[in-house]
Amino acid sequence: MRNGYEKSTPDYRLLFIILLFIIIPVLAVGENTAVKLDPPLYLVYDVTYAGGKIAEVDFSESKPYSYKGQRVRELECRVESSGLFNLSGLYRSIVTDDYSLVYLRSDEGQSKDRRIVEYHFDYQNRSATIIDNRIKGADTISTTSYIDNIDKRYFDTVSMIFKIRHGADTIKTPSYIPVILEGRQDSILIESIHDVQSSGPEGEPVDAFLITARLPRSPYPGFGTKTEIYISRDENRIPLRGRIQMALGYMEINLRSE
Repeated sequence: MRNGYEKSTPDYRLLFIILLFIIIPVLAVGENTAVKLDPPLYLVYDVTYAGGKIAEVDFSESKPYSYKGQRVRELECRVESSGLFNLSGLYRSIVTDDYSLVYLRSDEGQSKDRRIVEYHFDYQNRSATIIDNRIKGADTISTTSYIDNIDKRYFDTVSMIFKIRHGADTIKTPSYIPVILEGRQDSILIESIHDVQSSGPEGEPVDAFLITARLPRSPYPGFGTKTEIYISRDENRIPLRGRIQMALGYMEINLRSE
């Protein structure tokens, strides 16, 4: 890494946020609840811990379009937290058809105290450029760094989850998915994928994949590294629920009933 770049954390913060709810639940369209997994789509769900709601998440995926000579789509995640954790942020990724990253932008904090980090990937030249802007009042401090010798295509946590969802019946386990965390190359271990029964949106039993994964390290003190993902075993691959290990119990995502 060049230019003495200070270690970047927003992408690992996003990992924590995404893995709290693990994967995408039910779609909210107008006043009705619908299952529609073809883009463009818009997703809404709640994160809970110890019976209380701690965050609400909106997620969207665009239709494919052309960007710098590539077929890409945009993934956007907006997090609004309440009380227990300050998780609010806006995250935007541009990804190719296999969901590997072309561009990533995280925007966290308040209007006069924000951090905006951008990642630009150049796989042809095996490098990535990271631009970190810290905004304090009227002042902005910007630093630039580089990741060299990139030898594979990388994912952020949102695009990684899409990759898992689409490959749940073909991924060999154990296996590692390459991700960019804290401004460096890392990976998340997919430990196992099993056929199970889970609960559907109305509490009905449904056939599902249970995917267990292991983070490279704990995202925050008091959190473990184990995560679980439940995805329906039908053509829609509907994410049913997920949870992340904590010192006391699990933090969970549950489908909204309305």
